[in-house]
Amino acid sequence: MILVFGGAYQGKKKFVLRSFGLKENDIEYVGDCNWTPGEKKAISGMENFVKSCAAEGVSTVGKLEEMKENLRDKIIIITDISQGIVPMDSADRLWREENGRAMAFLAQEADEVYRLFCGIESRIK
Repeated sequence: MILVFGGAYQGKKKFVLRSFGLKENDIEYVGDCNWTPGEKKAISGMENFVKSCAAEGVSTVGKLEEMKENLRDKIIIITDISQGIVPMDSADRLWREENGRAMAFLAQEADEVYRLFCGIESRIK
């Protein structure tokens, strides 16, 4: 598994397309807590999956643990929403916490981890 994370609009998808020789149709976009990995090489929008699970009261890490084997050969793109002001809304705070836990789990499981900032990638694992 390869994890690519960074803030919104930092060039994560462009980095994945360029660095791993993928095309737009190689990317699967997720959003629903009932999602399961398909056949595409890359997965984008994982933060939306986390938000959906948090809203339903489902442990995101638990769901990711269940699908861990199906994620082994994937490139996962997730937006880091932990920067900035802590949200006042309790649902948004829960989403932020769950997203952090999901990122930590995915980073631990990943063979490679890249952070994108201002369009510049840094390999951190």
